Amino acid sequence: MRSLKKKSLLKQIVIYTLIAIIVYCCVSFAFTAILFNQIFARGELNIYEIAPDYADIDAEQYPRMLVNFQSGSNQLQGYIYNAVVGAEGLILPVHGFGSRADHYLPEIMYFVDSGWCVFAFDGTGTGESEGSSLRGLPQAEIDLRAALDYIYTDDTLNKYPVALYGQSMGAYAVATMLRDCEYEIAAAVCVSGFNTTFDAMQWQAKKSVGAISNLMYPFVPLYEFFLFGRDAGGSAVAGINASEIPILIVYGTDDDTVPFDVIGIPAHADEITNPYVVFLPCDAAYRNQHCTVHLTQDAAAYLLETRAALSDLHARYGPTLPEAEWRAFYESLDRERLYAVDTDYLQTIIDFFRVAL
Repeated sequence: MRSLKKKSLLKQIVIYTLIAIIVYCCVSFAFTAILFNQIFARGELNIYEIAPDYADIDAEQYPRMLVNFQSGSNQLQGYIYNAVVGAEGLILPVHGFGSRADHYLPEIMYFVDSGWCVFAFDGTGTGESEGSSLRGLPQAEIDLRAALDYIYTDDTLNKYPVALYGQSMGAYAVATMLRDCEYEIAAAVCVSGFNTTFDAMQWQAKKSVGAISNLMYPFVPLYEFFLFGRDAGGSAVAGINASEIPILIVYGTDDDTVPFDVIGIPAHADEITNPYVVFLPCDAAYRNQHCTVHLTQDAAAYLLETRAALSDLHARYGPTLPEAEWRAFYESLDRERLYAVDTDYLQTIIDFFRVAL
């Protein structure tokens, strides 16, 4: 009798445990879906944005042609600069998370001044492109492939050798795309890039909620696979090793968004077998952070100071600033100083590309 009771109790424990596991998995998967929907909600233009904008530059000196191309079910907005006979090649910038093509105008203008054609674009769910959301980090690689499809089927653009320039999420997209690239790419530069999407998501989650983020360990890659199929689970290092092109890995030594020695591509340097990879660390104060490597030291310091001052305004007034306060703040900015590029750094990029051609 006791033996039957013990077996019955054990059976109940097993059943309840299985039910608990199933409920935990279902709830966690649903929570992950909600989290993705919030994190990757469409990046509408922020009226309080401190970033370069085409309206602020000399359009006559830097004219551009607007084009559209498909990425899945969405039409993306592309911008072509300096598509002239005699351009040295085409540079394709791929923007980071929370950014859009215009945010890279300081680099784009330098590339154009150096004699290159540039094809920039707003990714899915950002800027002037369609899409109700960004969907997830792997979408950047999908959009990059769609941009390359457009370039290589365009009778003007497909005459140029192509070089890739990706930053953060864009750097991940550039590197992972190389693992299965059907087009000829001359060289690539990856700035502040992470190795895997899971690394990036897990790092940000730990910064936000601490150790509790470990509970979601299996569900982020599972949900990514649900959304993206074979396009999920990519590795920057795997893409780098699958290619035989020159790749410049740039990183800031004080980057706390993608710390180079934790989730950055350089953290996996001992796994890289591509003999044409070069690492370029930036350890200069202020320039050594996530989005400031391309700026002069003064511009980087000024940008960080400006963003801190804007945060103080929001702390005082809340999400919506009084129009007079915002206007006074915005008009006080020295935009020329704010976006001054480090010409030595960008010339290093140009020289790297030229050697590869």
